[in-house]
Amino acid sequence: MRTSNKPWALNIYEVLTGPCALYFDIDKTTFEQFFDTLSWINAHFPTERIRIFHRQGKTLQSFHIVGSTTYSSTTALGDHIRQLQPPPTIDMAVYTTNRCWKLPFSRKFGKGQPMLPFGSTPSTMDRITHHDLVDRSSTPHTPRTLPDDSNARISTISTISTISTMIENDADDIPHSHIKHISAIYGQISSRRPYLHGSYKLNVRSKTCDIAMRTHSHNHIFIIYDPTQQRYAQSCHNHHCRTKPLRWVPI
Repeated sequence: MRTSNKPWALNIYEVLTGPCALYFDIDKTTFEQFFDTLSWINAHFPTERIRIFHRQGKTLQSFHIVGSTTYSSTTALGDHIRQLQPPPTIDMAVYTTNRCWKLPFSRKFGKGQPMLPFGSTPSTMDRITHHDLVDRSSTPHTPRTLPDDSNARISTISTISTISTMIENDADDIPHSHIKHISAIYGQISSRRPYLHGSYKLNVRSKTCDIAMRTHSHNHIFIIYDPTQQRYAQSCHNHHCRTKPLRWVPI
């Protein structure tokens, strides 16, 4: 089950046979396509607490996204996502019964890079020990029965929440006065996440769009905050609005 002595290089899969958490498989995509897909997920699951894992490729990338909401089965989850008309970057073939799902820090047997927390690389993971993985897991876990000393490691990996914790800590660097200023204009900020080129994406529940000069029936707006230039701009999940240039406002 394990072909490497590195604590993160594993070949472990979980078989999804019953209730499951929200999950997405985004395979063979560019970073730009991934961020567009992530915007779609944020728009349709705005309160979801997600964890992102990434397998790095030379040109195309693969991502696993796992949420916190539980569905009755993988097929029920697939039916729900199909009703939302997902972008083509989301692999809809993974919502079948008895689905094998590659666990974080694992890879296909004898192939490629493992699924690592988004932003990590094998070289950085080499400096992370088994105890680091245990200490960074902030959710309770139930040990699984494995035939070797990987038992505690796998039980931790299967429920690790490193990515969501890192995202929240990074977003806390935004000055409170700036958050208050933006909230006064666009309403309460429901979530904050790192975005492109060192900026942050601030999700709000409003559908009133300054770009389209109207209130959308389905698409929410979001705010891009640039900490370097201390400015923000309203963007939108609507396809036509996203083609318009951003209008930056100093803060």
